[in-house]
Amino acid sequence: KGGEKWRASSSDLSVTQRIKSEMTLRAKWVIADKEKFQIFLADLKDYNDGLEQLFPPTRLATLRMSWQNELLQAAQRDLKQLGLLEQASNGNYPRLKVGAELKQLRINLDNKPDHNFRPTYALKVRTDLLEIGDQKEHRSVGMYKNPNSEGVTEDVVVEWVPYDKEDIEARFTHMRRIDDLARMVHSASDRHPDLHTIDCIGYFDDSDKHRYGVVYSPPQAQFTTLCEYISSNQHRTPDLEDRFKLAHTLCVALWSLHSLDWLHKSVCCQNILFFPPPNDDDKETTKSSSEAPNISSPVLLGFDASRPSDLVEMSAYTRSPST
Repeated sequence: KGGEKWRASSSDLSVTQRIKSEMTLRAKWVIADKEKFQIFLADLKDYNDGLEQLFPPTRLATLRMSWQNELLQAAQRDLKQLGLLEQASNGNYPRLKVGAELKQLRINLDNKPDHNFRPTYALKVRTDLLEIGDQKEHRSVGMYKNPNSEGVTEDVVVEWVPYDKEDIEARFTHMRRIDDLARMVHSASDRHPDLHTIDCIGYFDDSDKHRYGVVYSPPQAQFTTLCEYISSNQHRTPDLEDRFKLAHTLCVALWSLHSLDWLHKSVCCQNILFFPPPNDDDKETTKSSSEAPNISSPVLLGFDASRPSDLVEMSAYTRSPST
């Protein structure tokens, strides 16, 4: 009777909802058993390969992200279950493996007592190796002399996070949160491209101006924010299809960030950046008003107010507009 009742109620659901429900239930049933879970993943791989013949190629990426997110959500904050996910997906689903690794890192960072926290030495950027040209309030550009490559300098973007020098507790919270964030997005473009951000080199303390600087390695120093594109009359408005693709990409970035139990808290047009393609600098600056800007590859920054998703965590004050 129970089976008949379940079939009757599920008949009203859409095919997509039924597939999602079945996958979630199977994940919960077998995730605690490594051998069964590996068999489940093998079956799931065959199932996904079969879907490629049913769905258009444009839908496949979203489908893969959907079931990967379902598995991460089913594991919740259980390190044992996340460890099983990491082991079982090794070699078959690299993005699921990375997602499980980063979520474990996020949980381990949360569980570390404050008195045991130590700044990550490898992420502390030496200020004598930095040359910051403009000292803007929120975001600056400059050059960084990489100590691992003698004589090599690279463009960097520095985002500033102010602190109150008199509030020692808040300053410590800021530093720990920035250290955690730097560890998560270090080499993020290679490890977790769905975040659509750029690699974080590390951070430093600008004690003279009472602020931390988070250092990122962009493709190049020149960039344009979405806010600048919107307020400018130099270019034609991008096609509706391109704007939908931009919205989809940003949704994927936030979805991926939330799957790691981290909230951005400052998504606005000033924190969405666009870098011109390589060897395209002149073309980008000479575009006429009849051409639309290239918004196909957005970069999400502005993590100065971001925080873990735990209910007791508070956001830092953000100076970025909410539009």
